Amino acid sequence: MRRRQLWTSRIAPAILSIALVLSLGACATPPPPDRAAVQQQALRKLGFVEAGTDWNLNLAGRVLFDVDETTPKAEGAAALADIAKVLLSVGIDHLTVEGHADNSGSPEHNHSLSERRANVVATTLSSYGFALANIKCRGYGASRPFASNDTAAGRAQNRRAVLIVSSH
Repeated sequence: MRRRQLWTSRIAPAILSIALVLSLGACATPPPPDRAAVQQQALRKLGFVEAGTDWNLNLAGRVLFDVDETTPKAEGAAALADIAKVLLSVGIDHLTVEGHADNSGSPEHNHSLSERRANVVATTLSSYGFALANIKCRGYGASRPFASNDTAAGRAQNRRAVLIVSSH
């Protein structure tokens, strides 16, 4: 009787616990990668830079516009396709597009032009899988130059778009 009591009160629960631990350990799969870490790695690879709680990608050099134009140069459209593919593959499906202009027109004209540039970039991204409803557009005209407007090369750099991914 005492032997049976010892078995049911101590030995059987211990054996069951060991068996449970061993069976769970054999079936365990590695934890999934941290989603935020995967997204940050993808953003860095694309050239995004942390800016407070956001990630910014200045497309000067990749998505440039000719003077008074809203259609990005051909290489810009290809860059946007690659960017959209990577962002969507890591679950980033919301962003902000900023449009910018050089100072060669009036402030009102440049503001309107920069808004249209942002909208064109958003439309282009939507053609690669982004929902337009998930893209905010802002135009800043010539108010936020990236380079000096004193040279043709500087003005070319200022005719650009910036993509912003918010981390919250």
